[in-house]
Amino acid sequence: MKHYITLVCFFIISLCSSKAQDHNPYNILLKMFEAIDTHNNLQGNLYSEERLDGFNQKNEIEFKLSNRPRMIYLKSVEPNKGVEILYNPSLYGERAYVNPNKFLIPNVKLGLQNRLLLDKRHHTLVNLGFEFLKDVFTDAFNRAGDQVDSLLNFKGMVEFDGKECFEIVISDPTYTTKKYTVKEGEDIFSISSKLLISEYSIIEMNDGVDGFWDIATGDVIIVPTSYAPKTTLYIDTENYLPLMQLLEDDKGLFEKYEFINLQLIEKFTPEEFNPSFKGYEF
Repeated sequence: MKHYITLVCFFIISLCSSKAQDHNPYNILLKMFEAIDTHNNLQGNLYSEERLDGFNQKNEIEFKLSNRPRMIYLKSVEPNKGVEILYNPSLYGERAYVNPNKFLIPNVKLGLQNRLLLDKRHHTLVNLGFEFLKDVFTDAFNRAGDQVDSLLNFKGMVEFDGKECFEIVISDPTYTTKKYTVKEGEDIFSISSKLLISEYSIIEMNDGVDGFWDIATGDVIIVPTSYAPKTTLYIDTENYLPLMQLLEDDKGLFEKYEFINLQLIEKFTPEEFNPSFKGYEF
């Protein structure tokens, strides 16, 4: 009998230890990185809220995303209802095919950094998905080294979009700003990619920079040392994807992204990234 009780107690302790280990935020984030690499085809709705000129701009889109090869279809819900954008390099190179959804205005091909595509948004079309988020935090963890655990906090379990999620808070106590001299051939987009920061943060931090194209070689600008001082993630316990991402600084909300009705697609048909696909209105 004593042996039986001992075995039961050992089983309970082992189970509790296993659950505790599953809640280790670093391990959860490693699984998130793996999930981002694994799930190449996604479909759903994206609700975004981004700080622009002191106000929070809200957008909603329906999207289909293929990562390998990289192809995107999206349809705007709010604002600019009905606008469709198709990114398929095999058809249009590094341009997007756009249906403006306006009477007598024809479809048009636009460069990915065109002002119309960036209107009231922080990011270019090709940043849709989770890959850039993964790059940001992989770099942050590498810089933190042995201190990475001190940056992470498992807050508990939350329900989001009907799914059980881990709530993880990532803090960067070293977050500050620094001066950066623009090199020949660089623009805000290449600097953002190089430093793994938001394109819009450069505009917001520099009074003399009025837009995404308003810097030149030799300019000395202010840039953040990392993407954000605080990030909150809701990570789906089933597929380990970050369904909610809230990025904050000393002014409050900087960006918030919510992936709703997210579906993992085994394989898209080639027609789904063609303007003639049934249901599209190009």
